[in-house]
Amino acid sequence: MFLVFVAYLALTILIFVKTFPDSKIALLVGIPLSFIYSIVCFFNKRVRSKMTIWWGILSLLSCVWWIYLLIK
Repeated sequence: MFLVFVAYLALTILIFVKTFPDSKIALLVGIPLSFIYSIVCFFNKRVRSKMTIWWGILSLLSCVWWIYLLIK
């Protein structure tokens, strides 16, 4: 699950770098990815562990941060 976390963050940052003046595209891609990842970390019993819960919390915080950046 850590590799999935790093992969979606890298994808979002790569899109952000490619479309720098208009960062809304990267945020619109990153927000659903981070929210889906956090939901899977919290509710899927097969992947849920102590570390996965922390990655889910970090993913949820990044989702909230990106929503804040999109609104502002």
